[in-house]
Amino acid sequence: MTDQASIATVAEIGLILLLFIIGLEIDIKKLASAGPAVLLTGALQVPICIGLGLAFFYAIGIRNTSGDYALVYLAACMSLSSTLVVVKLLNDKYELDTLPGRITLGVLVIQDMWAVAMLAVQPNLLNPNLLPLAFSIWRGALLVVGGFAISKYVLPHLFRAVAKAPELVLVSALAWCFFLAGAASVIGLSREMGALIAGVSLSTFPYNLDVMAKAVSLRDFFVTLFFVALGMQIEIPSLHVVEIALAASAFVVVSRLSVVPILYALRLGHRASLLPAINLAQVSEFSIVIASLGRSFAKPQISSEVVTIVIMTFAITSVVLSRCELNSLRARERRVGRRRAGPARQGPGHRLQSEGHGRASPARDQQRLR
Repeated sequence: MTDQASIATVAEIGLILLLFIIGLEIDIKKLASAGPAVLLTGALQVPICIGLGLAFFYAIGIRNTSGDYALVYLAACMSLSSTLVVVKLLNDKYELDTLPGRITLGVLVIQDMWAVAMLAVQPNLLNPNLLPLAFSIWRGALLVVGGFAISKYVLPHLFRAVAKAPELVLVSALAWCFFLAGAASVIGLSREMGALIAGVSLSTFPYNLDVMAKAVSLRDFFVTLFFVALGMQIEIPSLHVVEIALAASAFVVVSRLSVVPILYALRLGHRASLLPAINLAQVSEFSIVIASLGRSFAKPQISSEVVTIVIMTFAITSVVLSRCELNSLRARERRVGRRRAGPARQGPGHRLQSEGHGRASPARDQQRLR
């Protein structure tokens, strides 16, 4: 085994842990109670953005060729938004519990469900007949049903038995993660999809926060190696690749405005319709996962340039959104500071004068009442 192959193996472990922890953050009960606005927006946003992406990338010269599905991959990858980036930004702005924040998080959760469907279809993309695709979806449904059945009837007894030892809780959760990842691989699905389903199945357990807190350091270490392995496969981008990445970044921002008419039609108002579109204006870490898997198959479905475009678009949109949100937060703090400092700068004489003006105009007040 070469050093590069060793890093690729460890990187796959990091990818499995990343999707496992993302799955732990997906609460199915909250999704079910999110309301029609979130469910409808999340159900329509990804297909609309994929359709717009197909038209946009076709217009700038991207084509599907024999064994190379660059157009499909770019359209699909640009339709997903980053849960990690958005949650951090909303948390920094204290907007997680606001109406636009709840809508944004709900749409992100449904995007993750769309990503699961993409992972299920991905292995048979080179054989796009209806029957293999239907078998892939059936195998994915079988894995979901089996995983949730075990998590409901077997895992509660296991976790109650090991609950007194926090280390055993973590080891049991990781064992469940790798068990479902292996089961997914056996039935012809990606290991990453099995890890995501394992995380979702544990998301309603009382131990999920403890597992996330302890597994984050492991995830960060292995995910770092994942990006190292990814970087080893990427060539220095040409000017053409950079141009496509910049165009894709602009497309991502504009395409997210597709949620505005949906939310506005549900009578949620201008602010609650526009802010989720702004919050979603970046590319997801799931997009990197999907692109890297498409490159890592025995018969690669895309070129390394497509992976480079996805990574560059992820970096550009995340940095631009973070920068814009940071400037917005600073401007808001300055406005609040000026409002608080205003009475202190005016002094007591100004307040007495204002009060005098207020008492000296009863006729004006009576006229306003009339």
